[in-house]
Amino acid sequence: MRSGSTLIALLTRASTVFAIVLVITAFGILAIVRLPVQAFPTIKYATINISTVYYGADPETIEGFLTSPLEQAVLPAKGIDFVTSTSKQGESEIVLHLTFNANPVETLAQVQSLVNAVLSNLPSGTQNPAIVLDHGDESILDLALTSTTATGTQMSEYAQRVLKPEIATVPGVRSVAVNDSLPLAMRLNLDPYKMTAYGLTAEVVRDKVAGNNYVTGVGTIDGDTVSVPLTIASGLETVAEFNNLVVKEVNGSPIHLSDIGSAEIGTSRDKFAAYADGVPGVFLDVVPNDGANIIQVAKAVKSKVSLLQKTLPPGIALSVNEDDTEFTRHALREVLHALAEALLVVSLIVFVALRKIRSALIPVIAVPLALLGSLWCLNLFGYSINELTLLALVLSVGLVVDDAIIVVERHERHLESGLSTHDAADMAVSELLRPIVSMTIVLAAAYLPIALLPGIAGILFREFAVTLVTSVSVSALIAVTVSPLLCRFIVRRSTRAGSTGGSSHWYKARRVFDRIQATSLTNYRLVSVFGGALIVATVFFFLGSRQELAPQEDQGYVHLRGHATPGMSFAVSRQFDQDVLASIAHSPYSGHSWNSVTPASIRGGISLIDWASRPSTAEVIDQLRQSLHGITGFSFSLYQSESLPTEDGDQVEFVVEGAGELGDLTQATQEILAKMKASGLFAYLETNQQPSQSKSHIVLDRAKLADFKLDVRRVSDALSSMLSGSYINYFNYQGRSYKVISAADPDSRKLNQNVLDYPVATVNEQPVLLRAVAHLETTTGPDVLRHFQGQRAITISGELAKGVSRGQVADYLAGITKILPKDYSSDISGPMREYTRNQKGYAIMLLLSIAVVYLTLASFYNSFTDPIIILVSVPTSLSGALFFVWLGLGQLSVNLYTDVGLLTLVGLISKHGILLVEVANEKQDSGQCKKDAILAALNIRLRPILMTSAAMIMGSLPLLLIGGPGSAARSTIGCIVIAGLGIGTFLTLLVVPALYMLLAKPRTTRVENASTASALSS
Repeated sequence: MRSGSTLIALLTRASTVFAIVLVITAFGILAIVRLPVQAFPTIKYATINISTVYYGADPETIEGFLTSPLEQAVLPAKGIDFVTSTSKQGESEIVLHLTFNANPVETLAQVQSLVNAVLSNLPSGTQNPAIVLDHGDESILDLALTSTTATGTQMSEYAQRVLKPEIATVPGVRSVAVNDSLPLAMRLNLDPYKMTAYGLTAEVVRDKVAGNNYVTGVGTIDGDTVSVPLTIASGLETVAEFNNLVVKEVNGSPIHLSDIGSAEIGTSRDKFAAYADGVPGVFLDVVPNDGANIIQVAKAVKSKVSLLQKTLPPGIALSVNEDDTEFTRHALREVLHALAEALLVVSLIVFVALRKIRSALIPVIAVPLALLGSLWCLNLFGYSINELTLLALVLSVGLVVDDAIIVVERHERHLESGLSTHDAADMAVSELLRPIVSMTIVLAAAYLPIALLPGIAGILFREFAVTLVTSVSVSALIAVTVSPLLCRFIVRRSTRAGSTGGSSHWYKARRVFDRIQATSLTNYRLVSVFGGALIVATVFFFLGSRQELAPQEDQGYVHLRGHATPGMSFAVSRQFDQDVLASIAHSPYSGHSWNSVTPASIRGGISLIDWASRPSTAEVIDQLRQSLHGITGFSFSLYQSESLPTEDGDQVEFVVEGAGELGDLTQATQEILAKMKASGLFAYLETNQQPSQSKSHIVLDRAKLADFKLDVRRVSDALSSMLSGSYINYFNYQGRSYKVISAADPDSRKLNQNVLDYPVATVNEQPVLLRAVAHLETTTGPDVLRHFQGQRAITISGELAKGVSRGQVADYLAGITKILPKDYSSDISGPMREYTRNQKGYAIMLLLSIAVVYLTLASFYNSFTDPIIILVSVPTSLSGALFFVWLGLGQLSVNLYTDVGLLTLVGLISKHGILLVEVANEKQDSGQCKKDAILAALNIRLRPILMTSAAMIMGSLPLLLIGGPGSAARSTIGCIVIAGLGIGTFLTLLVVPALYMLLAKPRTTRVENASTASALSS
C-alpha cells in the first residue's frame, strides 16, 4: 500500500506533471510539422516485366518457345504473388506481380539470374529479354501537353527533353514519367518494287545503314605541349543524310536510299493516339518521394507548371489534367472538421453532465494533450497523417475523454462526501489507477489483432490501430497525472448541497432504472439466457450481412475501358474513341477528359465537377451508360476508382485456367460466362479471349527454297525486316539518341497479296520475290495467347450490378468453380483478389480480439470467470451494431471499416464491464453479498458509464453526419460505434449484473477466512 501511495504521489507531483505536459506538447507540435501527409499508408504493388521479341513468329510459336520456358524459369523466384503473360505476333510479355511491399530489388536480381540461365535455350534470332522493374509508385498529378498543330512525336520529344527535367527538380518529386507518348524515331520507308528493280533486299539496306551509322570515339593526338581530341563523323543525324546514304552501286552509279524509299522523322510506336479534352496530347505523371507531403508537392508542381506555361512554344498548351490530391485534400479537411466538432460536442456533454465549467475544463484539456501524444508516437514510428490516422484521432476524442471523465466524476463524488479538493483528487487516483490501467490494456489488446491481418488490411490499418492505442495510452497517463493535479487547483467544492448529484429528471430516471434493474436481478437466470441469445444473434447478423473489402468512396472520377470488335482497323477504332469520349465528356458533370486508343482497345476517363454540385459518381455512371447504348462495335466498361489502394483492374476478374487445348478452354469459359450473365449479379461481363481471327498464312515450298538456296530463316528475317518495323540502331537528334527503324512503306502493306512481291536475299545476295517460293492461304487462329500462373488462361472480367456486394459475388464464384471440368481450375485477379484474401479475416480477427482481451483480463484479475462476466457486454454491443448492418441501412456492409468499428466496441464496452466488476469485487471483499455488491457498483459507476458513453456517441456523431469526400468510411465507423455503444450500454447495465449473480464466486468467505487466520496468528 505504501509503495502504491508513493507512486501516486510521484505521478501527481506538480513538477512531474509539468514535465509530462511540456514533453508531450513540444514533441506533439514538432510531429505536426514533420509528419508527411498522404492519402493512405504507403502500399506498393511492384511488378517485373519480361519482354522478349522474336520478329515474325506467330503467337503459338512465341508461347511454346519463349513464354513457357521463361515462365517456368522465373516461377521459383521469391516474393511473387502471381504471374500473367501474353504471347502475340513477334513478342512475349511476362508480368510478375509481387506481393505488396515486398523487396522488389531482391526479386529482380533472382529473376535476372534465372532468365540468364535459360537464354541458350531460346530460338536463334530472339532478342535478349528486356527485364524492367516497376516499383508501383502512385502518381499524384497527371499533366497534359496538348496541341492542334504539333505532332504527337514532337510533343513527346518536347516533354522528354524539356518538361520532364524541369518538373523533376521540384522538391518532393521522385520521378516524372511521360506516358501515352509517341517516341521519336528515324523511319526508313522501303518500296519493295524499287528495291527489286535495283536488286536490293531489306537485309542489304539494313546492313548498309548499320555500317554507316556508327557511333565511335577515335582517341587523341598527343603533341609536346597539347593533346588534341580526334573525332570522326561516323553517325547519320538528319533526314537528308539518311536519304543520301549510298546503299548500292550499279554500273558505277550510286543508288541512294531515296531511290528505293524515303527517310522521315516519325515515331517508333504507330497505331496509337492519346487525347486530353479531345485535343491530341501526351501525359506526364508526377510521382512524389516516399514520405513526402503530397499536398505540398502537388502545390509546388502546379506553381512550376504556371511558370512553364509562359515558356511553351506557340500552339502547345500544358495543363493539370488530373489531380489525385484533390480528393485527399477534401477528405482530410472533412475529417479535421469532424475532429473539431467532436471536441466541441464532447466538451458540451461533459459540461451538461457535471454542470460545472471548472470540472468540464479538465477533460477538455486532457483530449488535445492525448492527441498530441499520439501524433508524437506516429512520428516516432515513421507513420504519416492520412485519412485513416485522422479517422482514428476522431474516434480517439471519445476514447480519451473517458479516463478524464471517470477521474473528474470520482473527484466530484468525494467532494460531495466532504473531502477537500486535494484529498478527493488523491482518493480518486488511488481508486481508479487499477481500472484505468486495465481498461487501457484491454483497448490495446482489442486492436492488437489488426497487425496480424493478412494482405492490404494489415498494412493499412496498422497505423490506424497504433494511433488509437497510443492515444488511449497517453490518455491513461494524463488521467493519473494531469487530471488529478487540475482537480486540485481548478475544481472548487460547491457550497450548495447536492450540486452535482443531478436534477429531478436524473432522479426520476434513476428510479425507473432501479426498478428495471431490480426486476433484472430477480430474474438473473433469464437475463443471462438473453445474454447468450445475443451471442447467437451476433453470429447470425454477421454472417447474414453484405460483405465487401471497403465501402465505395466517391472520388470524383469515371474510368472507361473498351475493347474493339476483332479485326477493327486503327482508323475506325480512333473514330469510335472520339464518339465515345464525346458522349461522356458532354455530361453536365464532366470536368477534364483523357483517353488513349489502339486498334484493339480504348482507355480513358473523365473527372467530375465539385462534389456539392453534382449527384454521386455512381449515379453519373448510370447516366453515362445510357448515353453509350447507341454505340456498337466496342464493348465498354465504366467504373469508379477503388476506395483502397488495391491493384488496378475490373471489379471482377475470374480466371479459368488449364493445360488443355485453347478450344476446350474457350468452351468451358463460355459456359461459365453464360451462367454468370444469367445470375443477375453483374452489370457487364466479357472475356479477354477474342474469337479466332482470319489470317493470311504464308506457305513455303521447301523444294523451291532448296532450288534458290534459301532457308526458312532467311525468309522470316526478310519479312520481319519489312513488316515488323525492324530496329537497326540509334541516331543522334538534339543531344538525345533515338531508334532507326526500317519497314515496308505503308502503301505496300495495304493488301495481303503485296507481301508476295517482297524481295528475299539468296546466299549470293540476289533478290528473289517471295511469290517464287511461297503462296498465301487463309487460316484462323488467336491473335493473343494468355497465361495465368504458367497455364493457358482466359479471364472473365466485368462490373457488379447495382447493390451487389463483393461478398455475394465471391460466394457465387466459389460455387460456380465446382462445375468446371476436372482438368481446369480457377483463380481471382484484380482488386477482388485482395477481398478474397481477407474474406475470412474479418470474423477471425474479431474472435481473436475477444480472445486476446479475455486472456488479458484473466491475467489481470487472476480469474477465469470475471473476464467472462466483463465480456458478456461485447455481444450486447456487437449485436446492436450488426443489426443495422444486417438490415442494410444506408448500404451498410461488413468491411474493413465495419470491422474496425466492431473492434473499437470490444474495447469500449469492455470498459463498462471492468468498472462494474471492479467495484463489485471490492464491495464483496469488504463483506457485502453478491447482490448488494453489484447494486453498489451500479450506484457508483452508473453516472460515469453513461457520461463516457454519451461522450463517445456524441463524439462519433460528426463521423455519421459530415458528408463529402471520404464520407462512406467515416459514416460506416460512426454508425457502428453509435448504434453499438448506445444499445450495448443499456443492455450491459442489465446483462452484466445478471451474469455476475450467476457466475461470480462469493468473496466474503475468503475475507472471513483471511481475518480468522490473521487473528489466530496474532
